[in-house]
Amino acid sequence: MAREFDDGSSQYLRRDSAVLTAVPITMACWFYLHDLTSPNFLMCLVDYSSPPGHFFALTARGDEAGDYIKATVYGSGALTSGVTTIAYTPNTWQHACGVFPDNLNRSAYLDGANKGSLGPLPNTPGNLDVTSIGTLYRSDNPGTYVDGSIAEAAMWNVALSDGEVAELATGIRPMRVRPQNIVSYWPCVRDQDYDIVGGYDMTPINSPTISAHPPIAYGAPPSLWAVAAAAPPVGIVPVAMYNYRRRRL
Repeated sequence: MAREFDDGSSQYLRRDSAVLTAVPITMACWFYLHDLTSPNFLMCLVDYSSPPGHFFALTARGDEAGDYIKATVYGSGALTSGVTTIAYTPNTWQHACGVFPDNLNRSAYLDGANKGSLGPLPNTPGNLDVTSIGTLYRSDNPGTYVDGSIAEAAMWNVALSDGEVAELATGIRPMRVRPQNIVSYWPCVRDQDYDIVGGYDMTPINSPTISAHPPIAYGAPPSLWAVAAAAPPVGIVPVAMYNYRRRRL
């Protein structure tokens, strides 16, 4: 079961610290959105308290022409984005990824491909102090809420390659891609908003609900992920079979 943000107007997950504060950064998740009209901010690292707050964000901009996935940076007085070459599709599970290798370049991916990049263009966010899923959470502009579901959200402290992003989009769990560099991983199963890697657990705001999970190839129950990191996935496992608990790998 994934996390469902029902109304597109108030529900989200938040951590009052930034999981990462500087590049390189990769953020990725599965998403299921209900329309092509909403400015869905899927995952964000944000400066909450210093308006206008800087941020790194992975977004699905149904409110803009093209309905693209964007890897967006706001900092140094500029807003810049890498933009996918095709639009996302409503009412279906898809995979989004944003890669920020440095403060000059940024790339967005949809379903492991359809890459769009921008750079070199200097842009350096500062004072990041919040991590959010389902909204851009900052004091001067709370909002841009997701209208739909998010699952299998993760962040790495490296820039994943094109091949690694494509691998994620096949449905393998994030722990199978650069496990030594994954900083946070929120499966978003049911209402358990744990980070099973770094302990950066999320707080649910305004009671987000649950929805069907995307099909993910786990290869082993969550309790065995630490020892199974080197093993290939063996099939699609119904996530609801497992009792997710806090895991510190």
